[in-house]
Order: sequence, then C-alpha cells, then structure tokens
Amino acid sequence: MFLQAAFPAGERECRNKASWYREEFEKILWQTVRLSDGMAGKDVLCSGEVFTEFTMRAEQQTERLTQIPIDSRITQAEEKLRPGCPGDIDERMIWQICQLNQRVLQLLSGLIMFKKQILREVTSCRMYAAG
Repeated sequence: MFLQAAFPAGERECRNKASWYREEFEKILWQTVRLSDGMAGKDVLCSGEVFTEFTMRAEQQTERLTQIPIDSRITQAEEKLRPGCPGDIDERMIWQICQLNQRVLQLLSGLIMFKKQILREVTSCRMYAAG
C-alpha cells in the first residue's frame, strides 16, 4: 500500500503493479488468518502483535487519506481468532502451510525485483517516487 501511494498519478503502470501486489498480499493474509484460527497461542493473540485497539481506526484513516482500499474484514477476522495449540497437525494443514509459504516467497521475490527496478529508475532520474 505504501509503495502504491508513493507513485504520482502519472505513473499508472507502477501504481497498478503496486496495487496488484497489495491485493495478492491481502489474499495471503486472509489465508494466514484462516489457517491460524484455533492454532495460535492465547499469549500471541493478546500481545498486540496481530492487532490492537487502534488497528481498525488506523486502517480507516489511512484509507481515507490515501484513497487506497484496505480490507478491514481481515482485521475483523483477526479479532475473532480463537486461541489453540493442537498437538497433531494433519497432512492437509501441513500442505496448506507449505503452499502458503511458497506463494509468499514467490510474491516477495517479484516484489524485490519490482522495487529494484523502481530504484534504478529513480536514481537515474527516469521516474519520481515520493518517500
């Protein structure tokens, strides 16, 4: 989202690509939340690492200021996560987690390449990007 907000309106292609990455990472976060229900320890869920009392308001304010949509249903789902720590994780869950991790690595690799391209363009004065 921050990458998307950093491009001026004229950089439509870069804004669209950054938007695509934001949407793909949101999908991954959705899947992570879904897989985490009943799996995360109560101490983690109460620690403020997943969400805080300020998360929803910060998301709303950021969306208002940037005009970039933030799927607040993810935060609502995080707030509803049930704690648990099952002893046995079945093969299906292991496969889903492995697939999720592979997707994250694939997306991160592409995002790193995209950011390197942006850096090259900005440092050679062929593109402007804020922050």
